[in-house]
Amino acid sequence: MRAEAESGPMGLVKVKNTLVGDRLLLQSLEEATLRIKLLRKIIPIIRSHTSSKAKLADAQLLIDILKWGIEDAGSMTGLRRTILRQFAKADPEYDKPIPLEIDA
Repeated sequence: MRAEAESGPMGLVKVKNTLVGDRLLLQSLEEATLRIKLLRKIIPIIRSHTSSKAKLADAQLLIDILKWGIEDAGSMTGLRRTILRQFAKADPEYDKPIPLEIDA
């Protein structure tokens, strides 16, 4: 409430409105938080591999989970994931342009 009264960031206002509204924004925030936690755990693992083949396999697993929404990709074979990718729809975030903060 203080951030709203002091003309604070719209994100805080939207989260406050979502808490009493339809809660879609709060759900998106929780999902994004989980994705960031996953990235923080798996990126050091990928970087620690000495084999480029192992790096590629783990990176593809991460892409299957985040981009293609194959949540149980870790328990599937590579062939099964390849087949599922043919029928999966990419996360809508991938259609958006890359933010300048990341691209620079």
